Amino acid sequence: MFDKEVLEVLLVKKKRTKTELARHLDINEATLYRKMEGQSEWKRKEMLLTAQFLGEPDLTTIFFKEESAETNN
Repeated sequence: MFDKEVLEVLLVKKKRTKTELARHLDINEATLYRKMEGQSEWKRKEMLLTAQFLGEPDLTTIFFKEESAETNN
């Protein structure tokens, strides 16, 4: 499960914008917003490019967030 809040915090921390990220991913901003809202799936290449863009070697906590036990009930 994707964690939008963690990605948004990282963008602010790295002083980067969603517009810049969309350009780096070679997608339009609307597509990025759909991905961030969980309406569209992230491709493996986009995950790798996002890690590169943010200078983070491991974005597992963003793209593979574990669901809580409450969500599974």
